[in-house]
Amino acid sequence: MRILIYVALLSSLSCIAMISKHDFFVSIADVHVKHDTLQIAIKLFTHDIEEELKITEGRPIFLDNTSDMDKSFRSIRNYCEPRFTTSGASKKYPVKWIGHEYEEDVCWVYGYSIMDVDSKMVFIQNTLLNSQHHEQHNMVHLTQNGETESQIATRGKTELRFLLK
Repeated sequence: MRILIYVALLSSLSCIAMISKHDFFVSIADVHVKHDTLQIAIKLFTHDIEEELKITEGRPIFLDNTSDMDKSFRSIRNYCEPRFTTSGASKKYPVKWIGHEYEEDVCWVYGYSIMDVDSKMVFIQNTLLNSQHHEQHNMVHLTQNGETESQIATRGKTELRFLLK
């Protein structure tokens, strides 16, 4: 009887050991359409963006270091510029990155794009944090006229399309 208990216990422990931790990687972008402007606020987990900045900058970047917020912002801006883009059907709408905020375990990054007034569609390409985390999900909420549409950008689907009303 004891042997059966030990075998059951060892089997249970080996099953638990085989279960690997599944991390979930996500960013959230809130994009608001205001007349001819896309107002952008992106929420990133601090650890994730610091990890990415360490790779792209070649040195550690700590966003909680308030002594050099300008340097942190330049690093964030340089990282986000090619990885979060907006465009219309026929032309790009460059994002003007205007600042960031650090809150304990998240970093908010802010920007805006000026788009054509008569645009019928906006394209948002979001590859933030994709280089390290293959299972990264980048949620984008586009709000216009009081209504919000949400889509998810992944490594396999980086460009999202939203119809404008």
